[in-house]
Amino acid sequence: MKSNGTEKAMEDMTGKRMNAGKQDETGRQNRHPTIRQAGPQTAGEVKNLLSAGHVVVIPTDTVYGIIADPRSQVGVGRIFEAKSRPRTKSVQILCADAPQAQKLGLIFPQIYQDLLAEFPKGAVCLVCPVKDDCQLVTTRQEKGYRSQAVRFPAGRQARAIIDFVGPVAASSANRSGDKSATTVQEAIAELGGSVPLYLDGGATSGPVASTVISLDPASMAQALSGEEPLNPQLKVLRRGVVPESSLNAWALSRVRGLGGENRLPSGRLPPGPPAPTVPPAPTVPPAPTVPPIPTAPPIPPRPVKSGR
Repeated sequence: MKSNGTEKAMEDMTGKRMNAGKQDETGRQNRHPTIRQAGPQTAGEVKNLLSAGHVVVIPTDTVYGIIADPRSQVGVGRIFEAKSRPRTKSVQILCADAPQAQKLGLIFPQIYQDLLAEFPKGAVCLVCPVKDDCQLVTTRQEKGYRSQAVRFPAGRQARAIIDFVGPVAASSANRSGDKSATTVQEAIAELGGSVPLYLDGGATSGPVASTVISLDPASMAQALSGEEPLNPQLKVLRRGVVPESSLNAWALSRVRGLGGENRLPSGRLPPGPPAPTVPPAPTVPPAPTVPPIPTAPPIPPRPVKSGR
């Protein structure tokens, strides 16, 4: 038979274990994150946190997003942990422009360059093959190669952060399967203290999905080998703001002239050679002046003879 003191000690230990379990389950709500106004004054703090393997929530051109250094296994892992996101899903990266993405090892065939020139920024998300020495931990393993989805946001606040800290791995700032957050308060309610810093940029426009586009396997293989795809075929992996009909119409117009070569970035045909100059017709000399026909003198009237 146990004494009252022993029973009390066991109850206390059981309560502590239960409270610890509760803290683990709701730790994201129990820790108090830092909220700052989005702006140039916070860019340095964001860069330091990402460099240390942490995550940050920022406003984008559509919804609030959780970002990390795309070369940090720890940082990208914290995106999955904060969202309870299945590891089988991939994470896109956000870049300022194509040259910035190319420095990371992404390969951009000419048709991708043309797409970015034709459609608004942020409207498309491109799945690119990557070079063998690409250091990103966000790539997806395909059959025989790795790929990376990249988007170029149009939002001023997101672009300002990317311009300062560089490319970032990004996902929507909500638990996997939940509604996307369009205010910083909604993002905090979703992710809580699992994120040390939230940037408040006001309400965003809302969850408008970009159109995710890839290429056929043959074109991917040609791009990886350093060649320009001969007959690239676009594949829509997720429907979004750019309708598939618009993409098909643009792709058709792109290949109609000159066998699909020497196209302008917008998909229009380049100007052809100038039309040959037609020499002017020879001048016909004027007809010679014909002198007027002389007028015959009038015939005088005959005298009338009298009958007498």
